Amino acid sequence: MKDRESLLTKARQVLEWDALLEALAGRTVSALGAERCRSLSPAGTVEEAQALLRETAEMAALEATGEGFPISHFPDLSPVVERAAKGAPLQAVDCRDLSIVLGLVADVLRYLTRRREEAPTLAALAAGLDDLPHLKRAIDRCVDHEGNIRESATPELRDLLH
Repeated sequence: MKDRESLLTKARQVLEWDALLEALAGRTVSALGAERCRSLSPAGTVEEAQALLRETAEMAALEATGEGFPISHFPDLSPVVERAAKGAPLQAVDCRDLSIVLGLVADVLRYLTRRREEAPTLAALAAGLDDLPHLKRAIDRCVDHEGNIRESATPELRDLLH
C-alpha cells in the first residue's frame, strides 16, 4: 500500500496535478464547481480512468459543435439545504435561487436528451437528475426573478406582505 501511495504522490508531482486542478477550477461557472475540481484525485483504476475519459471526450465533442453547453453561473444552494434540513423557513430569495438551479437542470436534461446519440455516457449520467418541474412552477408562481414575493402569490403570502 505504501508503494501505491508513493507512486501516486510521484505521479501527481510529474503531472503537476495541483496546477492542473487549479487551471480546471478556473474554467468553471460556479464556486461549487471550482471547489469540486480542486478536490479531484487521479483515477484509481484503469476502468475508472477509461470512464472519465469517455465523459471528457463526449463533452469535448459537444463543445466542439460551438452550440455551447447550457450552463451558466448559479447560486450555491448548500446553505439553503442546510437551513431547510434543520426545519428553518426559507426566504423568498432562497426559493428564487432554487428556481434558477432547477431551470439549469431542466436545460441540461433537454440538451443531453437531444444529444444522447453523440454523448451516451453524459446522457446516462443526466438521466439520474430530476428537474422537479412542479416545484419550479410553484416557486415561479409565488416568487419573481429578483427574489420578491409576487402580489399574485397565494392569499396567505399576499396577506403577509400587507
